[in-house]
Amino acid sequence: MFLMSGIELEDLREQHQSNPATLWFVAKTQTGRVLKVVYVPYMPTSVLRTAYDANNTEINIFKMYGGSI
Repeated sequence: MFLMSGIELEDLREQHQSNPATLWFVAKTQTGRVLKVVYVPYMPTSVLRTAYDANNTEINIFKMYGGSI
């Protein structure tokens, strides 16, 4: 479970393009671990692409464009 606030961001890098678009966010887990979660929303569900410890660059991009962590 994630404690997410803010909005998801679209991955605009060419090698990560998909239809529908690949989205991602950075959030803390209940234990305080900060993860980057990448997924593709296929209604009525989503497909998880990956989730891993977010690095400082990803955290800063998310804070700038997505919201707080």
